[in-house]
Amino acid sequence: MAKDITEMLERLNFSEAESKGDEFSFVALNEDVILVKFENIEDRMRILNLMPWLFNQCLFTMLPFIKGQELNGYEFNINPFWIRIFNIPLEQMNRQMAINVGKAIGDVVAIGWRDREGG
Repeated sequence: MAKDITEMLERLNFSEAESKGDEFSFVALNEDVILVKFENIEDRMRILNLMPWLFNQCLFTMLPFIKGQELNGYEFNINPFWIRIFNIPLEQMNRQMAINVGKAIGDVVAIGWRDREGG
């Protein structure tokens, strides 16, 4: 797993604006967990806020490091997603339907809904 992720990361191309010359490094903690160290806290926050990450059709879950916390204390099985649902009849497209469909899939964190009145 660590080898696969290292290969994927080597293939990533950052634009000049994205890289800003700041450094980051990867440390394999075990076969399934890699620690990413950022020199710049702003880069760390930007990467965490852009989740979820998908590499080669595989979910790459990132969590903030907490000093002193054991690896088994992290929950890598929970990851929020933005989804878009198609083919709902127009007369049934409303805020409650969005919540109901979301709940049928999993826990609803938030919905992006605007009706004609802007609510």
